[in-house]
Amino acid sequence: MKIGRNAPCPCGSGKKYKQCCLSSNVTTSVELHYRRLSEAYDKLFDRLVDHAGRVFGEGVLEAAMDEFWLWPDSNTQIDDETLERQMGLFWPWFVFNWEYDALDPDVELHGLPDRTVAELYAQARGRKLDSLAGKLIQAANRKPYSFWEVRSVEQAKRVHMQDVLTGEEITVEERSGSQHLKPGDILFGRAVSVDGVGMIMGLSAYAIPPSYKPGLIGLRRDLQAGTSVVSDETLNDRDLDIRQVYLDVDRHVHTPPTLCNTDGDLLEMHKTVFEIDSADAAFDKLAHLCVTETADELRDQADVDGAGRIRRVEIPWNRKNHKASAGMTNTLLGRLIIDGNRLTSEVNSAKRAEKIRHEIETRLGPCARFRVDEIQNIDAMMDDEDLAASEDAQAQHEILMQDPEVKRQITEMLQKHWQGWVDTEVPALGGKTPRQAAKTPDGRESVEALLLDAERSMADDKIMGAVGLSAIEEVRGRLGLDEPDKPRPARARKADKEKEKSPDQVIRRMIEDFGREQLDETYTGFALRLCDRLDSGREFSLRRGRPEIWAAAIIHVIAYLNFLFDEERELTITARDLCTFFGVKQQTVANKALQIRRECDLRYGTRDFSAPDIVKMFNFVQTEEGLILPEGMLDGSLIDRPSFSPDTPRVPAKRTVKKKKPVSKPKRAASRKGQARSSSKPSGADRQMNLFEDPS
Repeated sequence: MKIGRNAPCPCGSGKKYKQCCLSSNVTTSVELHYRRLSEAYDKLFDRLVDHAGRVFGEGVLEAAMDEFWLWPDSNTQIDDETLERQMGLFWPWFVFNWEYDALDPDVELHGLPDRTVAELYAQARGRKLDSLAGKLIQAANRKPYSFWEVRSVEQAKRVHMQDVLTGEEITVEERSGSQHLKPGDILFGRAVSVDGVGMIMGLSAYAIPPSYKPGLIGLRRDLQAGTSVVSDETLNDRDLDIRQVYLDVDRHVHTPPTLCNTDGDLLEMHKTVFEIDSADAAFDKLAHLCVTETADELRDQADVDGAGRIRRVEIPWNRKNHKASAGMTNTLLGRLIIDGNRLTSEVNSAKRAEKIRHEIETRLGPCARFRVDEIQNIDAMMDDEDLAASEDAQAQHEILMQDPEVKRQITEMLQKHWQGWVDTEVPALGGKTPRQAAKTPDGRESVEALLLDAERSMADDKIMGAVGLSAIEEVRGRLGLDEPDKPRPARARKADKEKEKSPDQVIRRMIEDFGREQLDETYTGFALRLCDRLDSGREFSLRRGRPEIWAAAIIHVIAYLNFLFDEERELTITARDLCTFFGVKQQTVANKALQIRRECDLRYGTRDFSAPDIVKMFNFVQTEEGLILPEGMLDGSLIDRPSFSPDTPRVPAKRTVKKKKPVSKPKRAASRKGQARSSSKPSGADRQMNLFEDPS
């Protein structure tokens, strides 16, 4: 039943409906369009999956899943829990990102290679493709997965996120997920904008804690090598590396932690038993293992007989200082219990058990005789029925924490810990201290993420949470994290500018490295000359894109022009070896090389970039009889003949012709994987007679 604007509000507030809940029930145009897009996406997704099966056949899912999980070996099985957790990422990746690689010898499918399922579906549908489906495909197709940090949340409405790797920001409509997300959470997946509406198409099933962000910032620095901007193109080029990082994070998040003590030893409970001659004699020689209490203080706590002889006493085994926390003045290593003629040591690792046994046998000598070393695994302890009393232990802990003296000591310990933390080397910060890391923007961002994670943990502590949060806030002040970033020194800014001005030096070095291993000076020189031309020309900007791709593409062009992909040449390379050397994808390099050749109008026989025999093969002269012949068919006595080459003016010249046998055509090179798809007008290179296909 529709509620009138002036009717009493059904919430019971006594106000009119228009003055109370009407506004909360109004659906905005964005929300309506989001619903339409969501319904269209659900229908499109089912059709894309069905289309993939029809086009590629039954083996397509196995091939795609194998690639998504980065070709796990036979010993690495993806368990059912992992499969279920990650299928929400796999399916959208499968229809929008996966491409069939026809050159993969292990996979043979039907269908066109190097095309996404969405592209094949759109092509098959043609003009029959629904307009909303077309917009969804255009927005999501080949859009890479990345790590997104939650910046703000409108509960049950939308989430504002920022890409950790590219810096891109987007607000996505998200109803259910927004109820559980908090600022600082990190999601892995794809966020796109369709008609101004932010949508998620592929998302991890859980939020990654902020403590993982420093590692992602390290990945971002790696992606930024040689370029100041990380783009979607960069993410697509490095999608295997990025997905490997995610799979490692996923494995780490869902693997139970390895429990270790403060020395880094695996937790393993040891109870070592000795038979002793005298409790008093043993106490006198072992009491000094405790550094926090004197022998007299320990004796005062002992159970003694009427003659003052010790019957039972406990000796804490400890040492000064604490490796993990500057706020703790000592480290408890274990405890010794003397009970009559029985001495028992209790420690939490095999290494400490060995050490305390050595101490006992050294100090007591023949007065102590080893009897047994009982070992109890932590997993077995966790299954112990005695842990059923943990609720009682928690209740006792809460009662103890009400003691003002206990709270005072723990407060002091927390404050000392955070005071010392700013100058403690932290593995997550690359071994730097927070004070050192906070001097750079990336370091500040990493420290912020670690503090945010700590704040979340302290917020769950009902008793000491306020103290911990206050100590963390003090750390922020000491590190200046609440202040705006200070401008970098002039010298640092100048160095950055110089680095940005000379990316060609990085590319040149990479070309030289490859040339030393697989080329000779001639072809390496051609590649360096092409690098100089690209750097000085207007066709391209070497500042955009990964240096590895530029270097591989430049060498690819030189290899193409000189038939180095032909196995019958004296010097040969393969596109696979070339791309493996630089760690880049063959398709990406082939496309970039084709673009370079087109934009620079490079053809077979171009003099500045071709070997002499290639130049003679593809540059022609006119004989006195009017015949057009390759230079290679003429000898050195030729003079004054009109010469036609791909890159020189056609200036007539007079030459004398000496006939030679025709030179056979070179062997056709291996076919290129995936010709670049372009509807643009062919350039000069395309208009040239295409004798050889581009290899890859």
